[in-house]
Amino acid sequence: MRLVIAAPTSERDIHMRDEKLIALIAEARTIMTQIVGNPDKSIPAVAAEQGRCRVRMMKVTKLTCLDPEIVTAIVEGRQPLKLTPGKLLAADLPIAWAEQKRALGFG
Repeated sequence: MRLVIAAPTSERDIHMRDEKLIALIAEARTIMTQIVGNPDKSIPAVAAEQGRCRVRMMKVTKLTCLDPEIVTAIVEGRQPLKLTPGKLLAADLPIAWAEQKRALGFG
């Protein structure tokens, strides 16, 4: 007996979890928790205490404002194939979720 699995018919049908993207989103949430937990400290002060780069910390933190559907798609491995952690960090993310989806290649 053989199991035959049909090849994906388009890029949308390919599901590949990118553990680095998932880790980046987890890191963003961890950083935000640390910032919110220290309201009397600035982001550079929190970064210095943890030995982190404040610039990277601020870039990663913006990912906490991602559209929840984008986060779900990344966790499920349904993100566009061209979306990498570097591209996600470098993206100039709009506030509106629909615009975020367009900017990151989701539909």
